[in-house]
Amino acid sequence: MKTITQEKLSKTMSHALRHAPEVYSLTLTDEGFVPVKTLAQQLSTHFKQKITTESILAVTEADSKQRFTVKGSNIRAAQGHSFPVRLGLVPMTPPEVLYHGTVTQFVTPIMEKGLIPGGRQLVHMSAEYSTAMTVGSRRGKPVILTINTVAAVAAGVEFFQSENNVWLAHAVPPQFITSVNY
Repeated sequence: MKTITQEKLSKTMSHALRHAPEVYSLTLTDEGFVPVKTLAQQLSTHFKQKITTESILAVTEADSKQRFTVKGSNIRAAQGHSFPVRLGLVPMTPPEVLYHGTVTQFVTPIMEKGLIPGGRQLVHMSAEYSTAMTVGSRRGKPVILTINTVAAVAAGVEFFQSENNVWLAHAVPPQFITSVNY
């Protein structure tokens, strides 16, 4: 039997907690939490081999992006859900500029309609250019968009910061977005 790598386990945990809990027979709370023990049991069934709570906690501790939040004996994805989850986020004042990494094919629609969450609950942005570059690189040659948050906040756009420092918004209208390298 093939050993499940931490990377494979992390990706499967993300899929289960962000996008498709039903595929893994998981029932999440309104805040997106599930007991770590239950997640381990359901992933053991999924992989047809024993997944321990210790291996799940090891993934959360080793994850440099801190994609997961553990509270007591429960776990959830920090953000990125494609279904409604109450993350308990409160509006915050973001840095003057945020960045969003994308690829060429999405630039025109973004510049016409703004940043919209698409299949996710919220739009993701970063305070670091390098992080946006990494995100944009996942799908090809990255294009980095700059968000003028000062003007956006003045116009009523609310920004939130997840527990793992990802900046989020319900949407960002196009007038607050410029392209850095398009």
